[in-house]
Amino acid sequence: MESDSPLSTTANITGILTFAYAILASCLLFLASVRTADSEMQHLLSQTRQTSRHIETLSNYFQDQDLVADIDLAPMRGPIKAALRDWRKTNQALTAQIAKLNDMGPGIRRRVAWWYWQNDILAGMAKLRSEKDDFSALLLTYLSRKIITQEHHLWRLERLVQVTDEQRDTDREGKS
Repeated sequence: MESDSPLSTTANITGILTFAYAILASCLLFLASVRTADSEMQHLLSQTRQTSRHIETLSNYFQDQDLVADIDLAPMRGPIKAALRDWRKTNQALTAQIAKLNDMGPGIRRRVAWWYWQNDILAGMAKLRSEKDDFSALLLTYLSRKIITQEHHLWRLERLVQVTDEQRDTDREGKS
């Protein structure tokens, strides 16, 4: 049996070391990428729970507004309720997904699951922010309409006060 040449042996050793280095680097890179998985999950879970409370507060407010005849809210009611419904649905799905990962318990399995689902969850957070922005735009439109209506009411009230003052002055002059 022939022995390998020194160059062939060196190449084999270099190949084995390169392979070992690649495996080690991959493991270190993976561990570095999932190192903060627990804190990231906790942060996102608290964000979605806070968003849930915010959505419920706004839903209750607009539900109470249904009882009041508000001419400014009437044309906005449908889009506002639809935006709130979509925002709530996205938040609930995202909260459930994060809670499911969070309930796995500590360990490598949870971190691997986080690594696998992280991009989907972050995309869900972006969608959640987008829906919040859409809702905010609707609120600004509603408030703008409300300000214009209130301004008109104040103008009419001011005009009424002026007319009343003029009538009172006329009545005083007539009695004198």
